[in-house]
Amino acid sequence: MINLKTDRQLNIILNSTNKALAHVVNRASKSELKGLSQFKDLKSIMDTVLQTSSKDSSQNKTLLNLIKNNPTLKNLGTSTQTINDIVTTLKSEKNPLPIEKTLQKFLVDIKDINEPVLKDKIANSGIFLESKLKNLQNPQIDFKTTLTSLGKQLSQSQIFHVKALAEKVQELAHSNPKDTLNSIKKLQNILPQLTENIQKSDSIHSQKLATALSKLEHLIEPKMLTKENFSPQKIETSLLELTSQLTQSTNQTAKGILDSLSKIFALLKNDISLDSFTQKALPQELQTKLEDLKSLIGKSDTIFSKEVAQNITKLTAFTSLSKLSPQEPIKEILSNDLKAILHTAKEELSKLDQPKAELIKHIDKLALQIDHAQLLSHLSNANSLYLPFSWSEMKEGHINIQKENQNKFNVDIDLNLKEYGPLNLKLAIYDKNQLNIAIYSQNKDLQSLIKENISELRSNLISQQITPREIRLFDTSQTQSSSAYEQKSEDIYMGFEVKA
Repeated sequence: MINLKTDRQLNIILNSTNKALAHVVNRASKSELKGLSQFKDLKSIMDTVLQTSSKDSSQNKTLLNLIKNNPTLKNLGTSTQTINDIVTTLKSEKNPLPIEKTLQKFLVDIKDINEPVLKDKIANSGIFLESKLKNLQNPQIDFKTTLTSLGKQLSQSQIFHVKALAEKVQELAHSNPKDTLNSIKKLQNILPQLTENIQKSDSIHSQKLATALSKLEHLIEPKMLTKENFSPQKIETSLLELTSQLTQSTNQTAKGILDSLSKIFALLKNDISLDSFTQKALPQELQTKLEDLKSLIGKSDTIFSKEVAQNITKLTAFTSLSKLSPQEPIKEILSNDLKAILHTAKEELSKLDQPKAELIKHIDKLALQIDHAQLLSHLSNANSLYLPFSWSEMKEGHINIQKENQNKFNVDIDLNLKEYGPLNLKLAIYDKNQLNIAIYSQNKDLQSLIKENISELRSNLISQQITPREIRLFDTSQTQSSSAYEQKSEDIYMGFEVKA
């Protein structure tokens, strides 16, 4: 599941003129700009706003209104279309330019979007460039910190070979920083040994078992045991995956748990109903056995913990000298972040004997769209993002997410589809994985299509361990498209807008 942090993380630092701000200030009246800054130059205004916004939000609101009402910024279009325009222009060039491949990789078809891809595209969309550079840590410090943490964890192991490796890790953590090359060589020898010890572990420590266990726990939650959500087939599948892993275990306690789960599995194969499932107290029996299994896993040696696995993965990235160079993280950020790539590409194009005027115009537009999103993020105390994906069926759309409290998010998804017109979805996400969905459309064909696929939507949500508590479809030609959230909080903690 995608985790977008809702604390103020952007910390935008604009060392040069923000183009979106320039458009606003050039059109603003003296009265509108009054109070924003005592200075007349654009950089001073931006610096003043950034410095005082945490103490006084009145300036933010004034400038935010100017931005939202500015005709140039209101008619910018979508970032996705601008990227397409750049790619099209690049294809017309006789000699291919490096930026063409970069943008084509960046612009992913919506059909190919998955969680890792989406996270990567958002992180490298240019919105967070200044924040990433500002918060960059010295890799050598991170390297030492991770070694120290791993050494402490491994020292608690009861396995003789692991204890010996723990001493070596601790030695590396306290080694001379000037002897980095030798430390890397030792680490390259230690990591395979640790990995080998983990791979030799019992099947109760496998990722497949952990996944099946998590799925099964979700499927037997009380909120899942309803007529709409109950799925004996899914429970049977997850239980089969779990028992298959336990069959390979040599642990006697695990064998006992396997016997109990196998009996429940046999009952499920008889096409059991929800009433029968609950009357036989199978949810309670399953939950008890799963808790026993979790307890057994928790008592295992420390080398099989998630924390050790995370530190090993982290250290794997430091197995070359270049990765420990203070400049390497900066190079990596600048080579992957779209805003940095655009800046470099424009410089290269401007230096050509015959500058590519049309291409530079498109690049400037995309940079302006990114600047616009950054300004909205800062001034509205939010994260304003765009999703760089391609979807031929959509004219425009945006997503607005508000954190109502620590356990609840409200999400508005407003789309304008080429064939079906407006489609609005209101989601309430609470208690980590509980979801209510209200869908609004005035197109009869789209309504029929949604009705036909609601069961598939519900099934797919459940497979991702999300509990769809309520899915409702409204005809906006008959129903007022008001908020689907019956209890609106007066204290909205954070909101962030995602533009597609």
